[in-house]
Amino acid sequence: MDESLNAIEIWWLAISFIALTNIMLWFYSVKYYRINNSGLQAGFYNFRNWQISLSAVYVFVCAYRSVLPRVDVQRYVLYDSWFSNILLGRSFATLAELCFAIQWAIILHYLLKTSDNKHITRLPIVLIGLILLAEVCSWYAVISTNYLGHVFEESLWAISALVVICSVIAVWPVYVKQFKIIMTASIIGGFLYIGYLIMVDVPMYYSRWQLDELNTRQYMTLHEGLHDMATRWVVTHDWQDWKIETVWMSLYFSVGVWFSIAFINAPGFKREEK
Repeated sequence: MDESLNAIEIWWLAISFIALTNIMLWFYSVKYYRINNSGLQAGFYNFRNWQISLSAVYVFVCAYRSVLPRVDVQRYVLYDSWFSNILLGRSFATLAELCFAIQWAIILHYLLKTSDNKHITRLPIVLIGLILLAEVCSWYAVISTNYLGHVFEESLWAISALVVICSVIAVWPVYVKQFKIIMTASIIGGFLYIGYLIMVDVPMYYSRWQLDELNTRQYMTLHEGLHDMATRWVVTHDWQDWKIETVWMSLYFSVGVWFSIAFINAPGFKREEK
């Protein structure tokens, strides 16, 4: 039991330290932007301001979720606090994930707006639609405790990542080397993310759903689920309860946040001269 508790404490201290570091990085990036924003075109100036605001939501919500982690369907939390409330946490998480998706959509908009292909220029809207649908699936899973909702949610996130990758690849040849650094990171990160989702996350949730079906689990109704989310949380420091969840949480609250912060000071969308 002591070894389990120590493992949880070490992990919690690590993600809490990362959360604090990310907040400091966000403030530094905003300060750097404000010092170096002279000469920006009006459009790109607006782009940066939007990225700052959207990133702020994502960074600070991820910090909150790092300090007070929870596993929504099982209602697991580390600390017995009203701020560990599942309904509150899921609401903030939804807001943060939509802000992160909008950050990507804005990036894609600037990348694709000069394309002659009208279908490609609509991909940012498609991305937002996919994430909205993913959030609906997530809420269904958490309210009903039916893991099938998470299967569809993670599948939609994988498709969304593929949309980003295809968009970046489509305009790769026309942008200057400076911006290709972020484009390359996005492509590599996107493929790694998709690989993790289809090889780890989706199969994990699908196997949990299958087990529940075999055990003829009774899922919660809308009213039951919302009441349960708002009033019940189970405090546990058992490593076995957290072990699988710590992988995606650690990546989510670190790499995902770094991308969000990086967008604040993304280089200008300058195309190669012909």
